[in-house]
Amino acid sequence: MKPVAIVMAQSHRVKLTNQTVYSLYSTGFEPFKLFARTGMEDGEMKTVNSLIKSIDYDWEWLVRTDDDMYFDSKWLLEMMIVIEKNPDIWLLGGCRYPTHKILEKRNSIYITDIAPGNHWLISRRIFEKYGPFYEDYIPGQAEDVRFCQALQKDGGKVAVMSDPTLVVHCGLTNTKGRGRGDFVKGYMTALTEVVGAYME
Repeated sequence: MKPVAIVMAQSHRVKLTNQTVYSLYSTGFEPFKLFARTGMEDGEMKTVNSLIKSIDYDWEWLVRTDDDMYFDSKWLLEMMIVIEKNPDIWLLGGCRYPTHKILEKRNSIYITDIAPGNHWLISRRIFEKYGPFYEDYIPGQAEDVRFCQALQKDGGKVAVMSDPTLVVHCGLTNTKGRGRGDFVKGYMTALTEVVGAYME
């Protein structure tokens, strides 16, 4: 199997980024290759799209991840099994917030209204049809929501893993310093405590 290509735009949050990379390289079972560089100043999605263009082999699967995540060693294996068994899933997320709507429950996954853009698994076929990722900012229309909606409009489904400990989001604020609501903060804090991850 060809390695899964993983792209990550890095920020100034050194401890979170180090945790992301360390836990990523503790991943077992599935081969991957990481493409990462600092890039928030140029725009996160601009950097992510540039990293995708820099992939130096004939990849089949792509993971887009933020730099403030924590990975269980089985995350990639579990996600690859799920996406290969569910061809109607065009985008599979590792994370879910309790504010997102569950449309259907299946073995190991939830079909949802959106998969947060902090961690996605997507095939090359789907990315080349719908990509690159949106780089523009539209108030009230987040780029991850728009991308999910584009897939759904054409009949694809968006899903997330039902096990919330496989991929855990550990950044209480985004790269611009904006915080999250108390409900989501409580959820994130509980998950990081369960897996023993650092958060800030």
